[in-house]
Amino acid sequence: LDPRNKEAYNMLGLVLTRLEQYDEAIAAYRKAIEIDPEYSEAYNNLSLTYNTMQRWDDAIAAGRKALENPLYENPEFAYNNIGRAPLMQGDCPTATEAFRQAILRRPIPQARYNMALGMTCLGRETDAIKELERLVRQAPKYADAQFELARLYAAHGRPRKAREHYRAVIGIDPESVLAVQAEEALR
Repeated sequence: LDPRNKEAYNMLGLVLTRLEQYDEAIAAYRKAIEIDPEYSEAYNNLSLTYNTMQRWDDAIAAGRKALENPLYENPEFAYNNIGRAPLMQGDCPTATEAFRQAILRRPIPQARYNMALGMTCLGRETDAIKELERLVRQAPKYADAQFELARLYAAHGRPRKAREHYRAVIGIDPESVLAVQAEEALR
């Protein structure tokens, strides 16, 4: 009905990404960007899709494009996406700096979780535990954070705390793969 509706193309891209139709998703984001070259939301979602595809350099480039717009209202999401690529490549200092930038703007749960992974990557597991504790207070149903916190507590010889967080994972979604892994860890 409205071929110039950038929001519709952006949302289409998100749906196609969820359906793992990545090439079509990229085309939808590019159409949104063609309509509005400063549409940071589409650049950010393009970065997310490239991360999902493990196209790290493209993910970083799209995230940076999102940040070029000084009026972008959610730069924390772009910084989080920018940090995921170096984290997956083992560049822990670069990743944690991007996550720090995200948290400074707004401490979204995804950035806090990724910051904890970055700290673990840097060998700063005690700091990672503190970050995850903050996160599970902020978002207690964040199963990945609960699981990572349990894993770190187990590795640091704190079985009671590990059990508490593994049980939280199971309570969040008992049918999930993560819950099965938590049950195995509890055994």
